[in-house]
Amino acid sequence: MSAPSAWIAVTAGSQEKRVGDDGADREELRVQRELARQDNRRLRTLKLTGLAVFVVGVGTLAGIATAVTGEGGSETTQERSVTTGPEHARATLTVYEDFRCPGCRRFEERFGRTVEELQRSGKLRTEHHLVAHVDDTRGGHGSHRAAEAALCALDEHEFAAYRKVLYGDQPPEREDSFASREHLLRLAAKVQGLTVREFETCVRHGLQSGRADRMNTAYAHSGRPGPPVVLLDGKRLAVSGRDGLTPRQLRNSVEEKAG
Repeated sequence: MSAPSAWIAVTAGSQEKRVGDDGADREELRVQRELARQDNRRLRTLKLTGLAVFVVGVGTLAGIATAVTGEGGSETTQERSVTTGPEHARATLTVYEDFRCPGCRRFEERFGRTVEELQRSGKLRTEHHLVAHVDDTRGGHGSHRAAEAALCALDEHEFAAYRKVLYGDQPPEREDSFASREHLLRLAAKVQGLTVREFETCVRHGLQSGRADRMNTAYAHSGRPGPPVVLLDGKRLAVSGRDGLTPRQLRNSVEEKAG
């Protein structure tokens, strides 16, 4: 009779441990699944790239790509920008930006308020392409990791607020403090909605690394100049220099398109 009693006690203790660790276990499982999903995505991308190279040899790449996705590209390789503002606004502002880029910070300081007002009035939507130009030209990882963290903030519906914090605390261009995930988390403490475990896990484990990679790769292959690159309905705007566009001119252009 003593053996069954001991077995029950051990089993009960094990169950108690499982209950106490349940939240942490679920979080660890979620991280592992997300990392596995990213590995699978990279593998599928490599397979698709290999297929594309083979098909080019026989001259039928375009037809194959369209057949695979229906849109001329794979869901796993397509870049997706971050959109702010109303979806059905008549005018679209496209911004290629780098959180380590001083010119991008100046654009935000000069035009940010006007853009927000136009968005609130329903006249403008903005497509943000987060790039790592400074990393690629000066070295480091801060541009990319700040972009990852901003995408993690997007998951918590706090992209715009965290974007402001990143520009407000932008280090000198030659300093790479954004490469520290701990530093990015400390900055996030300034945004009330980013104190959740999901955001911390996303930043610490680089769970948005794949999407950030795709955005920067698309930019690097586009032949566009260094950021900031700003377009209104596809037409590039000169937003820097003495003869550059002013916030009032941007407002007038958007309001004219909105009718």
